[in-house]
Amino acid sequence: GRYVEGAHQPVWFGKPRMFLDTDGLAMGPKGTNEIATYPSLTEFQGRITLWYPDRKYFLLGKHITGQWLED
Repeated sequence: GRYVEGAHQPVWFGKPRMFLDTDGLAMGPKGTNEIATYPSLTEFQGRITLWYPDRKYFLLGKHITGQWLED
């Protein structure tokens, strides 16, 4: 979402975009196919990183551009 100052609802969302996909493959003892549960976004030295847990036990990061976010 993006912040729109002065709007009745100040956070506006664009169309959803596919960024991560499991192809519906279930894994683990619960048999779930979720991915990127509780992600976070950081910006450091001009570089934007999306952090997310993989479906095992590792924290992964994907660098994304400001242009990708704007589109």
